[in-house]
Amino acid sequence: MKERLAAFTDHYAERKDRTESGGDERRSLRHPLVYLVVGDRSKQALERLFELNRTQWTHPEGVMYVYAGAEELTGPVAGHAFQWQPPVPADADDKRSLRSRLPQTLYGSEEKLQELNGLLRRLVGRIGESGRLYASLMQVHVAVITRADDPWNALLPELT
Repeated sequence: MKERLAAFTDHYAERKDRTESGGDERRSLRHPLVYLVVGDRSKQALERLFELNRTQWTHPEGVMYVYAGAEELTGPVAGHAFQWQPPVPADADDKRSLRSRLPQTLYGSEEKLQELNGLLRRLVGRIGESGRLYASLMQVHVAVITRADDPWNALLPELT
């Protein structure tokens, strides 16, 4: 069933792209596009999205990726994504209260807040360096990807 559902979604997305763009042509970015991927359970979606964007956009290097999760990225996406590991609470094994403790742990860790600030500064710098790829820098489009059952999405307000 899972394979049939994946095949259907791929086919649907392909048909949708053809009707919007008039065929198999690649599209151009008008504004900077940043994908914020939160949580270890969304890592696979990031890898698939990265490959899809490589074929979809004329200048795929203009698409930025930010990954916030405990696991390290591997493969081709690792070289193109900004990675940040949120602080892990001392008693992370207690799944019932993990979500509520994550924001408190973040605000209690000055080191992790500085890491996040540095990451955002590097992201802004890369967008500025890639300015020639966009028609306009007046807007930045941000897409958030996470799973509802991932505890790390408790940090969404802080990250967005």
